[in-house]
Amino acid sequence: MKRRRATSLKATKAQPTNKAKRGAPKPARKRRATVPSKHTEVAQLARERDDAIEQLSATSEVLKVISQSGAELGPVLDTLVATAARICMAESGFIFQLQGGLCRMVASFGIPPEYKDFQESNPIVPGRGTLAGRTVLERRAVHIEDCSGRSRIHPHPSGASR
Repeated sequence: MKRRRATSLKATKAQPTNKAKRGAPKPARKRRATVPSKHTEVAQLARERDDAIEQLSATSEVLKVISQSGAELGPVLDTLVATAARICMAESGFIFQLQGGLCRMVASFGIPPEYKDFQESNPIVPGRGTLAGRTVLERRAVHIEDCSGRSRIHPHPSGASR
């Protein structure tokens, strides 16, 4: 559309206006990634890569033991619990199996031989007072964030409330 100047009879082109209306929100500016956020992203990707490599290594280790053990389950479970403890950065780990209505330790990692002997001669009765017992009762994995003094979980039934 062409306009005429008020003082002149000459036609001119309409000029676009760039004025923002009062109270209208300003358009968002495109933000560029800052150097610290790129470093954070790179660090996160490196951690994810390292975790994936560790999991592949652990899987390879367990599969190697399985192929070498034949029909023997003990070495496989010992390797499995040791690998799981390493991945979880745990000091120790156990695998219990329900046998004859009692939880018996069938594999362990990072525990003193005396405690292992104690567990073998004193199987755990399923109940809410122990992690192994609670897992059997609930038929699912049980996560306990803090097994310190305030917890109602005891390391063995001798200290458990039934």
